[in-house]
Amino acid sequence: METDNIITGGAFDRAYKNRTWEAEKQLTVIRGFAILLGFVLWCIDYFWITRKFSDPVKLTLILLSVASLQSLISYYVVIIRNRYTPAVKYFNQFLDIITVTGLIYVYKLGNYNDYAQVYISARNFLYYIVIVFAAIRIDPKLVIGSGILSILLYSGFIIYGNEVNGLVFSSSVWGQRALYLLNISILEIALRVVFLAMFTAVTWFQVQNQLRFLREAVSSELESQELKRKNELIDKINQENRKYLDNIDEGLLIINEDLNVGDLYSEAVKSIFGTSIISGRPLVSLFYPDDESSESKELRKFLSLLIKNIHSDISMFEDVNPLKSAKITVPSKTSGTGYEEKYLSVTFKQIKTLEGDTNIIALISDQTETRQLQEQIEQENTRHQREIEIIASLLETDPAEIQEFIQDSEKNIAEILAAAEKPDFTAETDEYNKIFSRLHSMKGLSGSLELRSVSWLVHEAESSLKQHHENMVIAYYIPTEDRSTDETKRQFIGKLDGLTAEFRRIRDLRDRLVNYVSKTYAGSGPAPQSSVERIRRLLEKTILRNAETLGKEARLDFTCGEEIPENAPILKDIKEALVHLVNNSLDHGVEEPMERMLHGKPEAGTISVSLRAGDNTIIVSVSDDGRGLDTGKIRDKMRKDGLIDGDPGQNIDDAVLLKNIFKPGYSSKDDVSMISGRGVGLSAVADVLAKYRGKINVKNKPGHGLSFTMVFPLGTEAF
Repeated sequence: METDNIITGGAFDRAYKNRTWEAEKQLTVIRGFAILLGFVLWCIDYFWITRKFSDPVKLTLILLSVASLQSLISYYVVIIRNRYTPAVKYFNQFLDIITVTGLIYVYKLGNYNDYAQVYISARNFLYYIVIVFAAIRIDPKLVIGSGILSILLYSGFIIYGNEVNGLVFSSSVWGQRALYLLNISILEIALRVVFLAMFTAVTWFQVQNQLRFLREAVSSELESQELKRKNELIDKINQENRKYLDNIDEGLLIINEDLNVGDLYSEAVKSIFGTSIISGRPLVSLFYPDDESSESKELRKFLSLLIKNIHSDISMFEDVNPLKSAKITVPSKTSGTGYEEKYLSVTFKQIKTLEGDTNIIALISDQTETRQLQEQIEQENTRHQREIEIIASLLETDPAEIQEFIQDSEKNIAEILAAAEKPDFTAETDEYNKIFSRLHSMKGLSGSLELRSVSWLVHEAESSLKQHHENMVIAYYIPTEDRSTDETKRQFIGKLDGLTAEFRRIRDLRDRLVNYVSKTYAGSGPAPQSSVERIRRLLEKTILRNAETLGKEARLDFTCGEEIPENAPILKDIKEALVHLVNNSLDHGVEEPMERMLHGKPEAGTISVSLRAGDNTIIVSVSDDGRGLDTGKIRDKMRKDGLIDGDPGQNIDDAVLLKNIFKPGYSSKDDVSMISGRGVGLSAVADVLAKYRGKINVKNKPGHGLSFTMVFPLGTEAF
């Protein structure tokens, strides 16, 4: 049924019409050359052979004139106007038949000599070749019609000519001529038979070509119908897929072999990446715009691995998937120029296409809200944990000591912020060292008071201050770096603002706790502790906390003479110096338990602290039973850090080395921790000594310990 519809529906007719139209254009040109050749031959007939305007010459001229008119009309209609109708086709076929048969008739009317007869035969042979070649390109009916008419007319002319001329086959001259003419006629008949056979063969081939063309047209139409049906089915499937893809929350896209995104992707992909340019784009650029970044290279390498193993189980590569949990930056949906961070989780799956091919699809889950909620919960938990730690510290510490620490710290921060208003803040090394010493003392005291949140914030402020100072030094030599110094200053000020907010929170908790205790246990609260007692408790907490952090064991041996004033102002600064010295002994002196046992020492180290009165002085000593100082390593480290000069082979007195350990920036450790590594602890001790015009004596016993003895004169202004 479909085949009948194809044939009668005009598909073949349209194709055949287009084909004959193109052939008619070619025939119009060929016909023009044939007519031009005819005029040349006519001129030869008239001016050389006949030399008179006989009837054959007239008839030939008429035929050529009609053919010329036909050619001009056909050229105008077919080529210039670019039109083609069946009327044009049949008109040209009719005139072609008339022209061919007319030329045959002219030949038989001619009364030429022997040589002219041979010429006429050759001329007509040429006519047939040109016109038949042109005719078979249009329609075999023209060839068949022309051949049949030619045979009929020629047969009649032979019979008629023999009767009229009375040709006798004899040995006379006229008989020989007649025989010669007859031979020529027989030869022409043979040529016509050959041409007829050729025409028949050409006609058969034309019919076969038409049948083949018909089969091709039918097959092409069937294929077109099948392709149309498949395309409609694919369009329907794509429409259903698009409905699904436009209504899912997850991102879904197909990856081509060239690592680009295919045409099929979910609408959520645009929302996830904040762009509508998805199809044909490299997948890597969606996640990491910087093509040279390490993340881009790693992702590109992973995707190439997936494509290379596309026919394998790609789930085995999930452990090395760099997008399993990725944090990226995309254009913000709320602001046209800003950016926002998103947390994405991407998994890769294989999928079979309708053609049987295997593609890779990426399933993208936007976990930004979940991660933000988790971060909020974590921040809230951290805040609660900090409050619990603060409350625990407040319960174990004299409220007056907490209050004193907060007041001193806020005073220091205010002074540092005032100094930060200057354009050349920390450009001078002395100023930088003083500020750093204040922060380091604040960190040590907060750690001893179990105020870990404060310790961490101060540690961050130290790092920010160090970075700003380094940038200031660079800017001194490279003025174009001013912008970076402004940025680091803002970061440092931001850290101090965070500290101030933390102190407000601690004070609020302290006030609420004191208020609660005073109401609940009115008149039965603990008595305020003396300055000496607060120092002892502070040092015990410091050793307990930091020993656990360092994986060591240590105890405090604290003694204080009765003659020491309980609440002397100097004790506040001595307390800061003692915290630094105790941390130094614990971190650098006391060994780990296994090492101590190998050297025949108890597993737990002992740090001894004593305060006693001398002749108008207060003597403070800190000692440990640790490994002591390795002066060789100290010498090498100081040379490396540029703290001492001299040839590496030059021997420097140990007393000089021990004096230099109090210089700002010196630390025997290369890494920085919450306890040490800044090179500020002993420098802060030196600041306290300078403030009260004190002196310090260092005794080193390698393998047995180290002791510091500080002597503060009484009656100084600091008192």
